[in-house]
Amino acid sequence: MTAAPGYIADRQRLEMDRLRARADANRYEADRNRFESQLTIQDLRARRQPAPAAEHSVRILRSPEDERAAREAATARRETVQGQTAQIDTWLDRGDD
Repeated sequence: MTAAPGYIADRQRLEMDRLRARADANRYEADRNRFESQLTIQDLRARRQPAPAAEHSVRILRSPEDERAAREAATARRETVQGQTAQIDTWLDRGDD
């Protein structure tokens, strides 16, 4: 007993309709997931804490003696550099006699 040609065509049409409906449902689910993901990302960005402001550098207080020693050391370094620079300038300024 063979099936009537109309019956086979109806079965194939029903199967195609079922597959189209399933594809539409999958597409709808993917769009809904994409939309929910975007909402979640926006919500997370809105809740994100701003970066903390850079703290001001705190100067460590030293005793007056330590401060004086530091100033004197800085002065000595500056004078040494100036003396060396002056020597180099003098050497460069000398004439090729």
